[in-house]
Amino acid sequence: ESGTVIVKIWVDNYGNVQKALPVSGSTVTNRELWEAARKAALETHFNIEGNAPQFQEGTITYYFNLK
Repeated sequence: ESGTVIVKIWVDNYGNVQKALPVSGSTVTNRELWEAARKAALETHFNIEGNAPQFQEGTITYYFNLK
């Protein structure tokens, strides 16, 4: 199976992803791939920015090509 999973993320000002949810726009319907993308997003870290808002929102797009 191949395709993309778009994950909406909420990042705190310490650069930690606090919440991650797959969202519409993804081309993959396989729930295992959605969960793999969600877990990967939760393990992602960004730069610390003390002056940033407590939480920022964004998305990460994961591309899958299983062989």
